[in-house]
Amino acid sequence: MKSLKPVWQWGALIAASVALSFALTAATFPAAFLLGAMLTGIAFGLKQAAVRAPRVGFLASQSIIGCLV
Repeated sequence: MKSLKPVWQWGALIAASVALSFALTAATFPAAFLLGAMLTGIAFGLKQAAVRAPRVGFLASQSIIGCLV
């Protein structure tokens, strides 16, 4: 996975996440979109993908989640 540029890794991550989420939805899994994204992220992490969120985006998402909790 390290051989791909980060832009292509982001694209692959999003495409795989959407595909797995819809597959889990079709199989009537509860919280399919959450599980699909999480399992895809784990798989990419195990493949040593170099996908990193920008610091500003990471802090913004943490702030939003903090408000929701």
